[in-house]
Amino acid sequence: MQPHILCKRGDVGEIVFLPGDPARARLIAEKFDTHESISQNREFSVFTGFVDERKVSVCSTGIGAPSAAIAVEELSRIGARQFIRVGTCGSLTKKIDTGEIIIPSACVRLEGTSIHYIDRGFPAVAHRDVVNALLRVGSFPTGIVISTDAFYSDLRFWYEKALAVEMECSAIFVVASLLGLKAGAILAVDGCLPKGKGKEKTEHKGEVPEKARKAVLREIDIAIKAIEYL
Repeated sequence: MQPHILCKRGDVGEIVFLPGDPARARLIAEKFDTHESISQNREFSVFTGFVDERKVSVCSTGIGAPSAAIAVEELSRIGARQFIRVGTCGSLTKKIDTGEIIIPSACVRLEGTSIHYIDRGFPAVAHRDVVNALLRVGSFPTGIVISTDAFYSDLRFWYEKALAVEMECSAIFVVASLLGLKAGAILAVDGCLPKGKGKEKTEHKGEVPEKARKAVLREIDIAIKAIEYL
């Protein structure tokens, strides 16, 4: 039994979706052909089910790299081998606005978790099989994003240099790579920082604007369809 996700071998499939939000984990599970709740502890909500007769799971990771790394470590110990982060991000370029979807190919490691695994010179790269699977479902902007620990940090230096900023991908990519696993991500844009439309500056009901909420629903469908190619 893993100490944080409270799951054991046989509880999860080889493919696991990794949203940050526990509520999004449930949304993803409800898209499976069948699903059941496996465990609920802290930020970790785990559901397992079947999609086209393939056993798949979803595990929420909360906010930030430390808990995301814990999820990948513990899931890998009980049989998970491929991971798709299903998250949100803030655009760092005026070319990509709220409601669009991004597929990260790699990350700038501005978080402090992965450096405890390996020096910053090691790249945080999404596995090509996961990236290609997502892109077989649809065409989306693909490139480098930033993973940071500080949501309210000043990122103006990175405007137009990276596609977006988020908080978990680089740790997930690095840990998965070091463990010989496959990891990738799909991200819904919930604000465009260069246009002054950060999440905290937007008037709306709930955490994300309506355009971003619809993009989250789209990315869930895309991620589930992508497992056909994994």
